[in-house]
Amino acid sequence: VVQKEELHSATEALKLKDLTSARFIKGLPQSLVCLSDHAEVSNAAFTESTKRTIAACENLIQLIYFTDKNVDDVPGHAKPPKKVLRFVFNFPESSEKAIAKLKPLMELTLLFVDIFSTFKLSSQAKALAEKRRNEIIRTKITKEHEENMKRMRELKNEKLKRQKEDIEKLSDEQRMKIEEKEKKRQQKKLMQTKVKRV
Repeated sequence: VVQKEELHSATEALKLKDLTSARFIKGLPQSLVCLSDHAEVSNAAFTESTKRTIAACENLIQLIYFTDKNVDDVPGHAKPPKKVLRFVFNFPESSEKAIAKLKPLMELTLLFVDIFSTFKLSSQAKALAEKRRNEIIRTKITKEHEENMKRMRELKNEKLKRQKEDIEKLSDEQRMKIEEKEKKRQQKKLMQTKVKRV
């Protein structure tokens, strides 16, 4: 759950863009958006009690985030824990009345802890979520590989262009020596290829 105005930055920061879809939750304030990789998760999270508290405190909620595939560091942990419940609230001015508004939010965090301590996706939903996550990882790896190959081709082309420019600055005699040297190198390479085939 995230404020609509924070939607873009949150999906980028938490890498949710391709993994989740916006879900309509009846009773959720319009200023908030629910993103989930499966409807089972959002259906389990948004009970009448949680929706009521969220509606009452909507202006204090910046982000409510649950994941079982965390990769980010968490303070107090040597390595990132896989399962994370993260709550980001906008703290009001420090008056007693304003602080009292935070009490329902603290109760909300405990409600979500209770809900997700026992929650399990159905095998079908879990398989679908895993399939989507794996497709995204595959796409990302392919894209990175293509970008690396493009970068390597560009570097090679730049190097060849510089070499060509350097050769053009040389005298005819120097060029002939370089061409002869390159011809010998190519012949040697060809011979090595033939030896490997035998």
